[in-house]
Amino acid sequence: MIGSCVAAIISVGCGVEAYSIGVGGLPGILSIKPQFYLFFILAMVAAIVIPFLLTLLVGSRKLKKEDRGLVEAEGEAMADAALTEGTGETANASASVAVADDQPGELKAPLSGKVIPYTDIPDQVFSEGILGEGVGIDPTGNQVVAPADATVSSVIPDSCHAVGLQLDNGMELLIHVGIDTVSMHGDGFTLHVNEGDKVKLGDPLITFDAEKIRNAGHPAITAFLVSEPAGKTLEFETGIDAREADTVVIRYQ
Repeated sequence: MIGSCVAAIISVGCGVEAYSIGVGGLPGILSIKPQFYLFFILAMVAAIVIPFLLTLLVGSRKLKKEDRGLVEAEGEAMADAALTEGTGETANASASVAVADDQPGELKAPLSGKVIPYTDIPDQVFSEGILGEGVGIDPTGNQVVAPADATVSSVIPDSCHAVGLQLDNGMELLIHVGIDTVSMHGDGFTLHVNEGDKVKLGDPLITFDAEKIRNAGHPAITAFLVSEPAGKTLEFETGIDAREADTVVIRYQ
């Protein structure tokens, strides 16, 4: 956008004219009047060079050296050091972590209620899996709890109706209470965690008034989705009555 803005300033400021509306970008020179070729080329250079340099600058600041391939990843360096020294301790530790990441796991229900397939959630964003796959839960209680040990990755303080979690294995979860409940602006919801908090299985995340949600004209069905599976294969338990922090509703491996 910055590059295009500078290019536009050059073109308009120099009064560049064309015979007709042509194609965009470099081929657009075919429709430019010859006396304006130089200004048009300068504008195109700005539109190409400025984004390139800014992308390079931002990327170098945001990406770690490991991500840019400038140094070995920490895990690889540790493993190589262990092999070189012959101790084997670091290598064993790294192997243990790798095995742990590959272990199958379970996610418990974040609230009590009837579990349905995510494809039956009455909202296309959820039913079509746009935000991830998972299950829907028609609540019988009024509390959302942590479905596993995790870190709170996102909250919405203004509406308090949803929370994002990240597991140690890289999986990311989304719990969204009700359909279109963001329009309630937090009325009937209480958020118990903040972004960055560490939570254990069963810790309270959100309390809500299901009747108030329904009275406002919204389904209270809660979406419990795996927004980032981190390479895991998912299995869902549906058609059952779940109890919060007790009933397994998602399995992964």
